[in-house]
Order: sequence, then structure tokens, then C-alpha cells
Amino acid sequence: MNKHALTILEYDELLRHLSDYAQSRPGKSAVRELVPGTEREVVASELVLTEEALMVLADKPPDLHSVVDTSSVTEKLKVQGTVLDPQEILRLLSVQKSVRAARETVRDSQGELPGLASLIGEMDSFGEWEAWVERSIDESGEILDSASPELFSIRRKLKSARSSALTRLEEFASRPGVRKVLREDYITQRNDRYVVPVKPEYNRFFSGVVQDTSQSGQTLFVEPLFAVELNNRLAQLRGKEEEELRKILARMSEQVRLYRAEMKNNLALLARLDLILSKGRMGLGMDGIIPEISDSSTALVMARHPLLLLMIGNGCVPIDIQIGDGISTLVVTGPNTGGKTVALKTLGLLTLMVQSGIPVPVADGSRFRVFKKIFADIGDEQSLAQSLSTFSSHMSIISGILSDADENTLVLLDELGAGTDPQEGSALGIALMEYLSQKNTCTVVTTHHNLLKEFAYRAPYAENASVLFDPETLEPAFQLRMGTPGRSHALEIAGRLGIDNEVIEKARQVMGSGNVQVDELLGRLSKEVEKESQARKRAEDIREEVNKEREHLQARQERNREEIENTRLNARKEAKSLLRHLNERGKALLKELREAGPVSRTRFTEELSGLEKEVDRVLPPPTPKTGRGGPVREGDRVLVVPIDAEGTVTSVTSQGKDVAVQSGGIRMKVAVSDLTLLADSTDIKPDEQAVSRTGYTGDSGALGELNLLGFTVYEALGAVDVVLDRLTLGPGRTLRIIHGKGTGRLREAIAESLNKDPRVVSSRPGEAEEGGAGVTVVQVGE
Repeated sequence: MNKHALTILEYDELLRHLSDYAQSRPGKSAVRELVPGTEREVVASELVLTEEALMVLADKPPDLHSVVDTSSVTEKLKVQGTVLDPQEILRLLSVQKSVRAARETVRDSQGELPGLASLIGEMDSFGEWEAWVERSIDESGEILDSASPELFSIRRKLKSARSSALTRLEEFASRPGVRKVLREDYITQRNDRYVVPVKPEYNRFFSGVVQDTSQSGQTLFVEPLFAVELNNRLAQLRGKEEEELRKILARMSEQVRLYRAEMKNNLALLARLDLILSKGRMGLGMDGIIPEISDSSTALVMARHPLLLLMIGNGCVPIDIQIGDGISTLVVTGPNTGGKTVALKTLGLLTLMVQSGIPVPVADGSRFRVFKKIFADIGDEQSLAQSLSTFSSHMSIISGILSDADENTLVLLDELGAGTDPQEGSALGIALMEYLSQKNTCTVVTTHHNLLKEFAYRAPYAENASVLFDPETLEPAFQLRMGTPGRSHALEIAGRLGIDNEVIEKARQVMGSGNVQVDELLGRLSKEVEKESQARKRAEDIREEVNKEREHLQARQERNREEIENTRLNARKEAKSLLRHLNERGKALLKELREAGPVSRTRFTEELSGLEKEVDRVLPPPTPKTGRGGPVREGDRVLVVPIDAEGTVTSVTSQGKDVAVQSGGIRMKVAVSDLTLLADSTDIKPDEQAVSRTGYTGDSGALGELNLLGFTVYEALGAVDVVLDRLTLGPGRTLRIIHGKGTGRLREAIAESLNKDPRVVSSRPGEAEEGGAGVTVVQVGE
């Protein structure tokens, strides 16, 4: 990967942020050494590992803080006979503990992490050695008595000898003659020998060996003669202890030296695991995703520049950008400070992130092509050291790009053709794009030159894109629109910034009418594209809303279907239970009647009456609901009793037997006998309808019609659902749905919904006298 491109695109800065997510020093080192992959299979494999890391991070990630750099220790073990100190051994053990934690993570995953399982499967454990170290050395590096039987025995003797020596010395110090010359009332050590602190005139009271003197010379640290042998015994035992400790460390070191290569490999694998998990952590921090890998194109949806996102969070404006699938060249135009360069860097850095296996802050539907080479020439490249102008410096870099670019290359060029004569710069820019297109190189350039915009419009392999800009406020939107070139708005911006209007008008004259017209055409085209884009977005929103509502209705129908089925099952169970009970009681009564004779006939009649009452209790007869009837007038508020819905009378037939009622968005024809007149009330709105449902099971007439003329598909399906829901328990009802002929879409949508509805017994097109194809007649069951 080109180093200049990595620098220009700030890949090193991205790695600096990534290293903050690593837990261990070896992991941070692995992050700093990370380079983007260039082979599709390798990149795909890395992304799979990162995806598994996201799963681990959502559950129980291993703690890798204890992974320390043991490379110096394993290097030291190259020399045979090397004895490690306890801290060095503990560092090796710390790495092995992390291996255990990593293994535990995979063990709990139940086969969901094949990539990480393979990585961790390459790690080695040395259970016997690890257990030996854990029971022999504590966390502070102190070697424990349990390290060996010999050490245990020596330390027991040493403890006994120390206790004996201290006891003898304390008894000695308590003698009256000795107390006179004691400087301090305690036993201490000098040169690893127990002594007493005394005054210089001590020798008048006892003999001993002076081991040390205080700075003032007023205190002597004297070993009494009787204590020499005791101290010699202690020194001997301490020597044996030191020798045994050295032997223990030597044995531990020699054993672990045999595992030196494996431990070195373990450290590298743990550093790689930390790197993979740090990619996942950064992805979560940026709300990133694992995108699709494509062989032919790159398409970024709602993409945000990662470094801007880390700095300003939600203030980072997302962009859409696409190249590939026959379009090898993209020309991005628009005003300065509008976001052209940021768009270029966003595309470049996100591509590097994906090829490094890092989740990227884009929306679902994004895809990335893997490039073997990425080149970038962005920003002011003036080189004072080489006496090169900006233009010369750009040409020097582009020269190298042209020689190395091929069909697997992404080239990003900022302000192509700038820094020299506009016409020559434009001509050179077009020639460069044509040359790169002949190599099938993916090229994205930014420019202000109209000739490059025109080239992108005419070339079949090129496309324009523009950064959005509000011509009213002259404020950039930092968004990218594919398919249209953008205006530079230089004259408008200059005027807004205080340049005299006379100067602006003179500039327009100098530009010439042709250029002004082109600029104005670009402006009008931009507005039309924006209108079309907004219309498309509205259409997509409506489609999404309709799809959601359709899913909601389907789910509701499914729930109704399940409820009806459950009701039928429960009713069947209750009926079977009742029949079984009646059968048993009947047999018992008959038997009793035969045995008792005529005397029991009266009791038999009473028992039959009791059974009838029990049946009525379990299966009560339906109570038909009918309205109060009576004359109604247009505008009256009424209750349609069979379906428990309130509405307003909109018309009355000449005979006065039927009326049309508007309930919410539903118009229906109803018999007057099914209506109850409601009292006027200021808190009832004309189009308000009751939402409660009745358990009606009687038969008090049929709902005449449901007029859906003028309804959208969405509104019509909702209206049909409401009416069917209220009529579910009304047996034998016929519903006449008026939808009209039109394009047939409304009829087809209603027919499809009715076919799937468990509440519908049958449905058919209307007969000629019923309204023909503009009507659907529905029979509603229980």
C-alpha cells in the first residue's frame, strides 16, 4: 500500500485511535503494525474475525490487560542454563493465564466463533508447569514453602533457629548489668547477624564482636560471643535456603525453556486477539458495521468520516457515494468548503479501514471493493525544499501514479487541473482521466473546471457528483449528490463576503454569456434533481409506510385467525365435556328409572329439567341486539347496534326503512330497525366512532354496503378490517364493498386481503345489478 496515500488519508491517525481500544501493550504494538490487506480473500477473512469479535464483546470478552511483553524473557531463555528471577517467571505465567481466559471465551461460544476458535486453537498451554508456578510463587514474587519439600524443611529449621537465637538474646539483654549499657531496648540485625545496640563502654560488662557503628559513634551494634554460634547456624541455614531457591528457579527456567518457541507464539497470538477485539471496540464506538465485499463496485450509504466522527460525534454529516459497475471515473464538483475533499478522504479512509478489517460507520446496503493499490494526491503539495510549485509537486506525484496504476487501483485526485492555466489544466485533467480509464483504474477527482464536468457528462464510463449548497444562505450542506455536476458559486460567495456588486457584474461580463448560461443551467438542473430526489424520497417513505401497515394488518389477521381457532377448539372441548357429562347423567337416570319403577318418574322429570338449566347455563341462547328504531333524520347521531358503532345519518331512503350512515371513514347502508338515536352532546365529534367491540351472536339483518370510492389502498384495507372485525360474531351477514373499477389496484388489494381473512366465508364480484366489477360481495361467518 502506498505510504504517501496512507499519510494523506490519515491512516496513522486512525491507528492511533485504534490503539486506545487495545488492552495490552503487545496489542497496541500490533495495532501500530497493522496494514490494509490487498487480497479479497484475506480481507473477507479479517472481517469475519472482526464480526466474531463483535459477538464476543456483546457477551463475555476475555480480559487481556494481563498480557505483558515477554519477548525479552523468551530471548533470554535462548541461552541454556539461564535462570529466570521470580518476576520474569510470573510474567510468563501472566501470558498463560490470558491463554486460559481466551480458551474459556471460545468454550462458551458453542461453535459460533470458528475463526477465533481456530486462532485460539493455535495457542499452547503447559498445565503442569503453570500449576507448579502458581503453588510456588505468590503475586509479589515471593517463593512459597510449598515450592519443594527441601525448601519446606530448611525454612522450618530456619524458623526454629531464629526463634532460639532471639530468645537467648532477649534473655541476655534483660540482665541488669547488660541493661546499663543498652542504647535501645530491642534486638536488631547487622550484616545478617543478630546484634544488640549498646553504648561504647559495653566491654566492661560483656565481650562481643562489633558488627557496625552509628554515624555519631555513640551506638555500637555488638554480637555477643555466645550469639556467634547461633548466628553462624542461621547463616548456614540461610545459605541452604538460597541454594534451594536457586535450584527451584533453575528447574522452572529449564522446563519453560523447552516451551520458549510456543510461549513466543502465544504472545503473538494474544496480541493479534487483542488487535481483533480492539477493531470490534472501535466499530462499536462509531456505530460501525461489517459491510459487504464486492468484486465490481464501491457504494457508500450514509458514510461518515471516522476521524470527524470521533471528534464531533453526531455533528458529522453522512454522505452517499458510488463508483464501479461500468463507472470507473467520478468527477466531484461544487464550491470551496463544501465538502469535496472530505468526501474524497472519507471514501479513501473507509476503504483502508475495511481492508484492515475494521467496522466502518456506514449504513446497511454499503459495499466495498478491495483494491491492491490506493493512491491519493490531496491538498497543497508545494515543496520548498525541492523548489517545486504546487502544480509541479502535483504532477510529480501523479506521474508516479500513472506508471503504477492498474485495474486493481483506486486513485483519488483533489482539485485536478488546478495550479496552472485553466484551459491547459482542464485539458490535462481530461487526458489524465482518459489514460486511467484505459487502464480500468477507479478514479475519483474533485475540480472546479467546467470542461471536466462536461467530460464526465459525455464519457460513458464517467459520472458527475456534486456537493450540496444552499444558494439562498450560501451555506454548504456537506452532502454529496450523485449524477449531477455542481456550481462553484464563486461570484455569489464573493458578493456575500463584501465584494462590490460592480466588480461581480464585471466578472460576469468577463466570463461571457456562454459560461454564465452554463452556470445558470447547472443551477436549474441541480434544483430539478433536488426536487426529483425529494419526490423519490417521499415515494419511498409512503411505500415503507404502506408495507409496514400491510405487515400490521397481516399480523392482525393472523392473530384473529389464531383467536378464532382457539375459540373453536375451546368450544369443541366444552361441548365434548358437556356431552360426556349429559351421557353419563342420562345413563344413570335410565338405570334408576328401571330399578325404581313408576315411583321415580317425578324425580326423572325434575332431573331432566335440571339438565336443561345446566345446558342453558353452559350454552346460553344468544340475545339478539336490535335498535329502538323510530324515525331518524339526516344529520342525526345514531348507534348502529349490531356492530356497536356510532355515526351520522347522511341520507334517508324515500320509504324511510333504510338510511346511509357515515362512521369515521366508513359509509354504510343500515336498516332503521338497527339504529338507536343518540342524544345531542357537545363532547361527541361527528366523525367519532366507538372502538369497543360487542359479543353479538344474533341475526338482526345484514350490513348493506361499505363505500370505498376515493379511498387509498391503505385507507381501504383499514376500513375493511374494522368492519370485518366488528361483524366477526354476526352469523350470515353479507357485506357489499363498493370500490369502483379504475385501474383495478384497489379491487385486487381488497380481494387479496379477503382471501387471507379467516373471518370471510366467501367473496365474489358483484352481479350486473349489484354493480358488476366495481363491487365485491362478502359473506361474513362466525
